[in-house]
Amino acid sequence: MELTPGAYTLDTLAAAYAEAGKFGDAVAIQTTLVALETKQGKTRDLAEYREHLKSYRAKKPWRDKYAALEGMKKTVPRVVTVRVPVGRVREGPSPDSRIKFRLKKGRTVSIIERKADWYLIARGTGWAHQSLFFNSD
Repeated sequence: MELTPGAYTLDTLAAAYAEAGKFGDAVAIQTTLVALETKQGKTRDLAEYREHLKSYRAKKPWRDKYAALEGMKKTVPRVVTVRVPVGRVREGPSPDSRIKFRLKKGRTVSIIERKADWYLIARGTGWAHQSLFFNSD
C-alpha cells in the first residue's frame, strides 16, 4: 500500500483478505474503495469493484466467479505479474485488436481464460499476450 497507493492496490488487498477467509476485512476495504471512487467521480472500474464487494459479502473470494468459466484451461496461471514497462490490453486475442487500456510493470492481474498465447485478464476484462507477464508458460 505504501509503494503503490490507489484503487487497484485497495482492490488487490481486499481480494487477498477474501482469499485468506477474512471476509470482514475484505468487505471493509472494498467498501472504502467504492466510497472513495464514488466520491471522486471515478466510474471506470466502479461496477467491477461493486461486484467484488457483493462477492465478499457473500463470503466468496472474487476468483470463484471465474473458476467455472467455460473453456478455462488448468494450465493457465491464476495470477501473473507484468514484466514489461507498459503492457497493452486489447479487446480481442490479437495484436490487431483495439487497445482498451495499459498495465504498468509490476502490476499483478488474474487470468480467467487462455486462447493460444493470449490471456483474458479479469481487471477491466481484456486480452493481453502472455509475453507481457512473469509466470507465463
